[in-house]
Amino acid sequence: MTISPTLKFAAGALLLLVFLFSFGLRLWWMRSAPSMPELLQGLGDSQAQGAQEAFQSRLRERFPPGSPETAMVHALQEQGFRVDHGRKEAGFDRAADLEDHCRRGGAARWSADAEGRIAEISGGYYIRCP
Repeated sequence: MTISPTLKFAAGALLLLVFLFSFGLRLWWMRSAPSMPELLQGLGDSQAQGAQEAFQSRLRERFPPGSPETAMVHALQEQGFRVDHGRKEAGFDRAADLEDHCRRGGAARWSADAEGRIAEISGGYYIRCP
């Protein structure tokens, strides 16, 4: 069975369109990465000495003990963190994009007293570059 040149051309054109669409979709997805939360901005290498302590200090300054837990949860959600109320944890994870080839994220864990005030907060962050 012989395939006509017109059919070969149409099949090739279709494959090219599928490839271009897939590539364009990938570029759009990478371009639409969420911005970094304020809490995670400007942090250096997560493996550097004192880096994790600096982030934990940032958390405690922003959400000091005695602060309302509900206000902290609201602020974390506004910055893009996903909050797990039951585990009292919040996490943010951002994939690499065209402008920043590193994957970045962070997490916060806390405890609260019976009145709904923060008793303790801690956390960590990461930067993974290829």
